[in-house]
Amino acid sequence: MHHKVAIIDGMIVITGSYNWSSSAEDVNDENLIILKDREIALSYEKEFQRVWKEAFGG
Repeated sequence: MHHKVAIIDGMIVITGSYNWSSSAEDVNDENLIILKDREIALSYEKEFQRVWKEAFGG
């Protein structure tokens, strides 16, 4: 899995190529989008849970 996502308070989704590093901040060309929508956050949460369950069985 190579997704880069943060889901905050079931309402805000932060996603993109950004690597959460000093290189990403200062050197690389990264992108990041912030979405504020409960339905979108729920969709991302469901996908996270699906991938987690597939990887770790629970």
